[in-house]
Amino acid sequence: MSREFKEKIKHTWFTKGHTPQNYKSVGEIRIRTNYKRGNTKSVWIKIKEPNIWIELHRHNWERENGPIPIGMLLSFRDGNPLNCKLDNLELVTRVENMKNSIEDLRNHLFETIELLKDGKMETGTVKAITNAAQGILNSAKIEVDFIKAMGGIGEGTGFIPLKPKKVDMKKLTKANKED
Repeated sequence: MSREFKEKIKHTWFTKGHTPQNYKSVGEIRIRTNYKRGNTKSVWIKIKEPNIWIELHRHNWERENGPIPIGMLLSFRDGNPLNCKLDNLELVTRVENMKNSIEDLRNHLFETIELLKDGKMETGTVKAITNAAQGILNSAKIEVDFIKAMGGIGEGTGFIPLKPKKVDMKKLTKANKED
């Protein structure tokens, strides 16, 4: 870059100590959309510089109750992930979370059947929903088998969130020999 060109564009450069317009301070709260998970929304809070963010429900829980134990998840009692108040949060196991997810799916399917019976939904739409639900249930069955086989270690399909755990290879080998 020539000296003349640098001088010509110098007025557009950030000056030392400049704060950008979109800067967010510590404690700022934002709602984010996860497009990979069906446009679900979640609330995040900035806890540290530079740009360290955490989900607000997790932040609220850990501030009040300490770290979330391994193998446990935070669940929203009212099903609304934007309601991050402590009285709306509860610790659940992965199995409880899966049961809740399957129950929600089942309720949605029953609502779909009612809409079909009332003539408010076309048969083709119902078939598509049913096929999708069957795929989800099959995925859950595979996930459960995987978790049982691996003793809760590793990553699954995402239907049941897993956190990697340290593996005691002696116990794992011994358990496999007993089977």
